[in-house]
Amino acid sequence: MTTEVSIEDITRTLEHANQRSEALLEVLRALQRAVPAHEEDTSSELKETLTNLIIMRTRLNERQSALPGLLREAAGQGLASVELSDDVAEQLGLR
Repeated sequence: MTTEVSIEDITRTLEHANQRSEALLEVLRALQRAVPAHEEDTSSELKETLTNLIIMRTRLNERQSALPGLLREAAGQGLASVELSDDVAEQLGLR
């Protein structure tokens, strides 16, 4: 089954997700600062993983930040809603 969700609701959900993503990026940065830099142990692998996640999350956040504005423009051109599976709509609080 599917649920029709307005572009306005999706845009709000994406904006909220972007805010959470920015907060998560700060958590990752704080963790990276807190982990001591040692060679040949778990902290080295953890630090490398955190570095990679920070790089990827930063790039993703930059790209995602434009999406709400683009969706608003699309809504102005007639895109009113999209169909989402009931499960996804419920997980996002859109149902």
